[in-house]
Amino acid sequence: MHLRVRFNGVFIVLISALILTGCAQTPVAASNSSLVDEPTPVVVRILNLDAVYQATATPTPTLPPSPTSTAPDPTSNGSARNTQIADIATVSPTPSCQNKAEFVRHLTISDNTALKPGEQVAKIWQIRNVGDCVWTQGYSLVFIAGESFGTATQIPFPQVVNPGETLDLRVLITAPLLPGLYTGNWVFQTPEGAQFGVGVDGSQPLMVKIEVKPPPRDTPS
Repeated sequence: MHLRVRFNGVFIVLISALILTGCAQTPVAASNSSLVDEPTPVVVRILNLDAVYQATATPTPTLPPSPTSTAPDPTSNGSARNTQIADIATVSPTPSCQNKAEFVRHLTISDNTALKPGEQVAKIWQIRNVGDCVWTQGYSLVFIAGESFGTATQIPFPQVVNPGETLDLRVLITAPLLPGLYTGNWVFQTPEGAQFGVGVDGSQPLMVKIEVKPPPRDTPS
């Protein structure tokens, strides 16, 4: 009795195994048969869309930064003020009159006068105003080159000189101690600092020209 039950149990297990094996092989056989059309499995892949977009997108060209301008802003008050000052500085003022002087004569020592070493004398020129400017006391006689003879290098005009009038200009000179020929050059200067001389084009200076001679030796008696 027990043998029959055990045999029946084994038979049932074998039959179940055969059925399961047949079921497992059925899709393979069916896939090879032309009569059964099973659907093809579909593989679905989840893509990182952001990564795909970044990899395939055309890169946008990067423009170089614009150079920073160092020019001043014309709308600022400081820039406008500096520009106006620069414009004024570059414009030369147009003279309203013309300065011209004429040498008339030497009132004291003439050119090449002999002086003793250290001798002091007054040199006086007479000058005429032949221009159309009025010479005020802001005008002066200034030393520019040569020997100054120990006198002041700038001497103001002593009076107002109208066009056509004359002026006597005086400088006190001291002869050098060493013998020789000496020359000093002087010109006129306006209150604004412009200089002019005598002559047709105003380019000739007034000159002091002297000769220093040694004192005579004593002759033995």
